[in-house]
Amino acid sequence: IETFYSYCIGHAMKTTNKKDFAIHWLICLLLPALVSLLLMVPRFLHIDLAIYDTLLRLRPAIPENQAILLLNVDDDSISRVGTWPWNRSVLADGLLHLGEFGARAAVFDIEYIDPSPLGVSPEILQLEYPQKLMDTFESIESDISSLFSALANEMIPIEEANDFVTRLNEINQARQQNLLSAAQAIARDNDAYHGKAAGLFGKAYYTVTLLPVDDEQLPGTAAAAEFARQNFAAPGLNLQTENITRHPGIQAVIEPIARHAAGAGFPNVPIDSDGVRRRVELLQTDGQQYYAQLVFRPLLDFLGKPEVIAEDRQIKLVNARLPNGQTQDINIPRSDDGRMLINWPPKKFDYTFRQMSYSMIYTLHQYEAELVYNLEALTEARFLIGHPIGMELVDWYLDVQEIRKDMIDQDSRELYAEYLAEKEAWLLAAEEVLSPETLDAFTSRIDELLENPDLPQELQLQYHGVRSIAIDQFNETRTILIELLEQRKKVREEISDSLIIIGWTGVSTTDIGVNPFDESYMNVGTHAAVANTILEQQFLQELPYSYSLIALFGCMILAGLILRKAAAKTSALAGFAIILLMLTADWAL
Repeated sequence: IETFYSYCIGHAMKTTNKKDFAIHWLICLLLPALVSLLLMVPRFLHIDLAIYDTLLRLRPAIPENQAILLLNVDDDSISRVGTWPWNRSVLADGLLHLGEFGARAAVFDIEYIDPSPLGVSPEILQLEYPQKLMDTFESIESDISSLFSALANEMIPIEEANDFVTRLNEINQARQQNLLSAAQAIARDNDAYHGKAAGLFGKAYYTVTLLPVDDEQLPGTAAAAEFARQNFAAPGLNLQTENITRHPGIQAVIEPIARHAAGAGFPNVPIDSDGVRRRVELLQTDGQQYYAQLVFRPLLDFLGKPEVIAEDRQIKLVNARLPNGQTQDINIPRSDDGRMLINWPPKKFDYTFRQMSYSMIYTLHQYEAELVYNLEALTEARFLIGHPIGMELVDWYLDVQEIRKDMIDQDSRELYAEYLAEKEAWLLAAEEVLSPETLDAFTSRIDELLENPDLPQELQLQYHGVRSIAIDQFNETRTILIELLEQRKKVREEISDSLIIIGWTGVSTTDIGVNPFDESYMNVGTHAAVANTILEQQFLQELPYSYSLIALFGCMILAGLILRKAAAKTSALAGFAIILLMLTADWAL
């Protein structure tokens, strides 16, 4: 095309024939117009998008904001916890840890749109129910023993025995009912439990997906959709445009969780005609209410709840408070279709943003369970008598767990704060109890006994065995505590003051997309890239299509003028060289 175009320009500039001059200059004007029209056809539009991606690679890399953390449900997490999807109590426990370690917000790129099966309350199963069972049977045995003893000692006349047996049966029936109620309490509504954990954390955000069908055609309940319309609207919105995408249907997070959520947003991310994700809508409507994008919603709280002015060509966040403490307006440019262009980090997913496996949090539970198990063994063997509170440590832990149960039952943030303070104090006490001084105090007592020359040899062997067992169990328990404290320190450093995005990234996930830098990018990272673009304020601005047409005309005319005197072969080679250079640059970059 360029060879023919160069010929036309050259001939038009040399000819003296007015007719030829008009024809060749008409061709010079119509040819760029024809190419422009071709570029508006979807198949040829891909050329324009490919050039966009190439130019994007030439830009300096956008910094990755350190406030953003991806908390991944990855293969290591799944190998420890079990098959995905998990019981909803697992991530509920994680929310309590996020609050403990000072997270700024948690965004779930996971949909909870259906009720889940009942689960088991480990606190009741492991702590309360066994004790109730033991107390009940001890009472029954005591009553029966007392009755037979009274009969044997003739304290109760034999003719009155039936009355006592009847009364005993009535008491035992009440005990049976109490045991049945306690057994039923073991079953736990994990949706309600997750919701309460979200409420205690206070900064958890969920999905409210907008779809181009009516609510009645979607899974989930109409009540959840109505709750979303009443409670999950984009805050502080000042709408000054009609250029907002409308979808009539809502697929919202279920009510037991939604009631305790800090907010919700839509996870929808549009895909360009060539299958690549380059842009995102920050606002959508169902015709009744306006909603923010999944990560944009918590970002508004993160930035101090600024006023959101939505205009045709921009979204302005007025008086946004940045992570560094400064306050300023943030102007987010919108393209013609109302979307924000994502400024992607030029890396594969595994190397973008701070990332942490959920297994880091889950192993805290494992360490804690192992620690308590070992402490119970040390307490039973009386190996902790070398410290004033050594024998009280397990009972203290049970008291802390009782506070934890009460904070969930009562949905009390005051009890949550008390629980965290008591847990921290208990860990400090455990560190003190498991110090080498405690072990030395115990072994010194053994050594004093062994120094007795009159001690029988059999007892000497027993004391030596006890001493060896105590040292081994004590050191093993101390090692577990040290690993637990080190893990807590690492998790705290990662989580503190972070905007956390939770998503499934295991090998079996299908939530994978394409962006200009990675053909298999985990879509949870898309939300991180959206947040990063806004926090770093390094926006990409798409000029109107008319600018592309003007540039096309200019480039063709310029190339034609340069090559007008060249031979056809030279022009063709130059055109092929330009194409080859562009393809090589696109492949290399």
